[in-house]
Amino acid sequence: GLSEEYARREQIPGHQVLPMLAGARRSFQIADLNRQPFGRSDLLAQEAVVSQLSLSLVASGQFFGLLNIYSQHQARNFGPDEVALAETFAQQVAIALANTRLLEHTREEGEKLSAVLASTTDAVLVIDDTGNLILANPAAEQTLGLSATRSLGKPLAGSVPDQFLKIFGRVASDGQPVSAEISTDQGRALYVSVSPVSGVGQVAVVQDITPLKELEEIRLRTEQEQRRLIRQMFERYVGPGLADRILAQEAGLLERRERRHVAVLFSDLRGFSRFTAAFPAHAVIEVLNEFFTAMVDIIYRHQGTIFDLAGDELMVGFGAPLAQGNAAEQALLAAGDMQRTFAELRCRWKEQQGIEIGLGIGLDRGIVVMGSIGAPSHMNFGMVGDAVNTAHRLVELAQHAQIIVSKAVIESLSGELEGWTFEPLPPAELRHKPTPLEVYLARPCPGNAS
Repeated sequence: GLSEEYARREQIPGHQVLPMLAGARRSFQIADLNRQPFGRSDLLAQEAVVSQLSLSLVASGQFFGLLNIYSQHQARNFGPDEVALAETFAQQVAIALANTRLLEHTREEGEKLSAVLASTTDAVLVIDDTGNLILANPAAEQTLGLSATRSLGKPLAGSVPDQFLKIFGRVASDGQPVSAEISTDQGRALYVSVSPVSGVGQVAVVQDITPLKELEEIRLRTEQEQRRLIRQMFERYVGPGLADRILAQEAGLLERRERRHVAVLFSDLRGFSRFTAAFPAHAVIEVLNEFFTAMVDIIYRHQGTIFDLAGDELMVGFGAPLAQGNAAEQALLAAGDMQRTFAELRCRWKEQQGIEIGLGIGLDRGIVVMGSIGAPSHMNFGMVGDAVNTAHRLVELAQHAQIIVSKAVIESLSGELEGWTFEPLPPAELRHKPTPLEVYLARPCPGNAS
């Protein structure tokens, strides 16, 4: 509607003008201003204005105001031809005003767009349907080496990598947005997203992801190094196959603390103290290295985990760190193989060097606590618990070539183990047990091999 300020200036009250323009009327006229209750303004009286034709300026649904045409000296009505001509002229004025306002709005929006394109670090390119470049922001000039002043209005071919042009070609043929990663001859990695725009052509947004790729490579190298160190650490305890399973399934195992049902095996050399006192150091080390090499190979073959290797003693867990349904059976089979292999080593050592040492093995089955144990400067992946203490006590009872097992081991077997016998021994008095422990001498039948 008309503003009150405008109505007051023209001495036409707004509540009287609005009804005059009600409906679809584009104009109204006043034949004699002197007879109107609001009269004429001083300016109109001075100019001897008597009649007035007012035309509304409306275009594109917007009202811009009134265009007034005045007649002097005598009161009269404007004729139909005069009104029609005036309305046509008023309509052209309104369209011109609407276009001016639209142009101003477009200029403001263009300035905003230019500011955004200038500030963004992503390269933005726009090409028309013929493949000519029609817009490139500063980031595009920097990322792609374009010169907007020389390239605008010219084909994009020759100014950007061929991979880039192929993406534009796919969008042109399929009519669908395409995103892809490309590499430049300068070794830069670019992520390109191209979309079709109806009536314009295609718009491309290019991100220089070279720093991200470099960070990703650093991250991958760091992960690989960490994985190598973790694998190296695990391979101190388990065989390569089990190390692969741990890394694939439970890479965070070293940080965990948990209880597990485990079969614990201790082995200890008999007569080793006399041997070390009687033989040269190099002979002692050679025998130990040969012994541990053979024993570790057997333990790994039966999926055991070496938790401690100290002096002439081994502590091994079966069912740790990964659960193992037949842990007791594997432990017993490993013990049999260890005694069989050691017997061969012992014969050779005795024949060649006159060395007489023996091997005893103790086994128990029970719950242990497993995790990294030690001080911040020195940590080991270890296990502690009643089963560890019991197995260690049983190895102390074992004589050369003996495998002494607890009742818990036998009860943990999935069934009667073919090729093995278990001979009851007198109950063992253990310091940490309130009652004597039922123990057995486990023997593989002659010729039985695991």
